[in-house]
Amino acid sequence: MARPAAPPAARRELGRIVASYGRTVLVEDAAGERLPCRLHGRKLSAVCGDTVSWAREPAHEAEGIVYEVTARRSLLMRLAGSGRSEPVVANLTQLVAVVAVLPAPDWAIVDRYMAGAAWCGIRAVVACNKAELGVPPAMGVELDVYAAIGYPLVRCSTRVPDGLASLSAALTGASSVLVGQSGTGKSSLLNALVPEARAVTQEIPAATEQGRHTTTSSVLHR
Repeated sequence: MARPAAPPAARRELGRIVASYGRTVLVEDAAGERLPCRLHGRKLSAVCGDTVSWAREPAHEAEGIVYEVTARRSLLMRLAGSGRSEPVVANLTQLVAVVAVLPAPDWAIVDRYMAGAAWCGIRAVVACNKAELGVPPAMGVELDVYAAIGYPLVRCSTRVPDGLASLSAALTGASSVLVGQSGTGKSSLLNALVPEARAVTQEIPAATEQGRHTTTSSVLHR
């Protein structure tokens, strides 16, 4: 069976992918409405953060089809288990590497994050979370090294008053990704910064009906 022809450009509109689950994505239109969309054709690949050309399904106005990905300003990649590079998120301006006293930081991993940010041409920040626990001298030395070579360093905590002020300031005006080892508190930071994030994340698999097909996903929050 032949695939339906793409609609003319006049029927399409631009939107931004705010969640990606394999071949199904969630697109936000110019009015802020979010609709589940599928990618048109097997060769088309898109990730969270992409700006795309899309159109509503003729028979299902609450769904759409993505036909084209516009030129990316930046693209963060990672190595898959096969050793091949795969795209993660697009059009970022900043990477925030989150570390904490517990678990003990793996500085080699932090270095990889910094290298990844440099590779795709975006700013990188080191965020020391769980600041209420203090910083051991050895960890302080490592953090000072990053600061000395030009990486902004912020300290943050979800457990003390105004503990997110410096991180919020660093995020202002940027399109950022939070990365870090498991247990550093990325989810706690996200939920504190964006209270509706937990609910939005839970709604997306139901909207796309594809969450069960992937082990990881990316979601964009305002």
